[in-house]
Amino acid sequence: MLESLKNITEIAFYIMSVIAIVKTLQKGDK
Repeated sequence: MLESLKNITEIAFYIMSVIAIVKTLQKGDK
Protein backbone atom coordinates (compact mmCIF):
# COMPACT_ATOMS: atom_id res chain seq x y z
CA MET A 1 0.00 0.00 0.00
CA LEU A 2 2.65 2.50 1.07
CA GLU A 3 4.88 1.52 -1.86
CA SER A 4 2.13 2.11 -4.44
CA LEU A 5 1.26 5.41 -2.75
CA LYS A 6 4.88 6.52 -3.17
CA ASN A 7 4.76 5.57 -6.84
CA ILE A 8 1.56 7.58 -7.35
CA THR A 9 3.19 10.61 -5.71
CA GLU A 10 6.24 10.32 -7.97
CA ILE A 11 4.06 9.94 -11.07
CA ALA A 12 1.91 12.93 -10.09
CA PHE A 13 5.05 15.04 -9.50
CA TYR A 14 6.42 13.97 -12.91
CA ILE A 15 3.14 14.84 -14.65
CA MET A 16 3.05 18.27 -12.96
CA SER A 17 6.64 18.92 -14.07
CA VAL A 18 5.79 18.02 -17.67
CA ILE A 19 2.71 20.28 -17.61
CA ALA A 20 4.79 23.16 -16.22
CA ILE A 21 7.39 22.68 -18.98
CA VAL A 22 4.68 22.59 -21.67
CA LYS A 23 3.09 25.78 -20.34
CA THR A 24 6.48 27.50 -20.30
CA LEU A 25 7.16 26.45 -23.90
CA GLN A 26 3.70 27.65 -25.01
CA LYS A 27 4.33 30.99 -23.28
CA GLY A 28 7.64 31.30 -25.16
CA ASP A 29 5.96 30.71 -28.52
CA LYS A 30 3.42 33.51 -28.13
